[in-house]
Amino acid sequence: MHARTPMRKPPGERRGGASPLGRYARDAIARTRARTDAVIGRTDPLAEDLHALHRDLRRLRILVRWWSRAGPRPRREGLRVLAGRLRHLARLVGSVRDLDVELDLWEGLVGSRRAKIGEPWTTFGRHLRDSTRTGRELLRASLRAERAAGIFEELEASLRGIGSATRLGELVRELKAERRRLAAAAGRARRRSLKSPRPERLHELRIRVRQLRYLTDLEDALSAARAPTFPPRYTRLQRRLGELHDRDVLAEHLARLDPARTEPAWRARFERERETLRQELISEIRELRPRRHLARRRGPEIVLPAPSRRSRPPAAIRP
Repeated sequence: MHARTPMRKPPGERRGGASPLGRYARDAIARTRARTDAVIGRTDPLAEDLHALHRDLRRLRILVRWWSRAGPRPRREGLRVLAGRLRHLARLVGSVRDLDVELDLWEGLVGSRRAKIGEPWTTFGRHLRDSTRTGRELLRASLRAERAAGIFEELEASLRGIGSATRLGELVRELKAERRRLAAAAGRARRRSLKSPRPERLHELRIRVRQLRYLTDLEDALSAARAPTFPPRYTRLQRRLGELHDRDVLAEHLARLDPARTEPAWRARFERERETLRQELISEIRELRPRRHLARRRGPEIVLPAPSRRSRPPAAIRP
């Protein structure tokens, strides 16, 4: 009777299936690919698809960027290049998404029927619509080019073997140090925004909170958490700071468009609503302590797999 040959599992998998980080990487690539195809396939992509693609590209980029630090050394340069390509795409999607939001805000304030021909508001609205349409066309062309260049296939190949015990241990240490650094930076941004709640300072706080949220998503994948562990009140803060930022950008454009600051009824209402949102956020920020609340992760413990005694060839992320 012949001895049964044991099955060899890739480093990114455990007995019974892929490691948590392997599943996260596989799902992130599949989800981003599907979102990309949805945007490419529509002449006029939905705002919801753009928003979702922007978020998925950011999360995938963070995964690739961190693995370029802790993953196998021969692949690190290639991973950094891929992270740069993802960052470029995320910025393109983000710029189109910002134009979409600005156009929605604008049309809600003025509307084509209320704007008179010859007014600066009418010209601004027309330029904004043209920019939005052009941005979407350029974005779809860029996404098609990257899709044809095989960016998702390169990602799958470069993330082979993700989940090995030795590499994950290094990644976990890096993430803990990054969390402490970002929490301290968020604390400083909070203090600056309370001292002088200018748009750029509130936007900085939003960026720090968003970075911590994405970092927590990656840690949740490592710990196989069943639900997101990032504090909901900080998620809400990030979202509302984003809403304020969108209004601040539009207000800046309006100020440049009309230096005399003409005050039609719709603009006065817009400024009141923007200031109300700002004051609400300042009160909310005053109650939060990101350096205390976010310096340590709250959620399931990250348990690393036992190191393998035998070297095994990396395998692609399996469905």
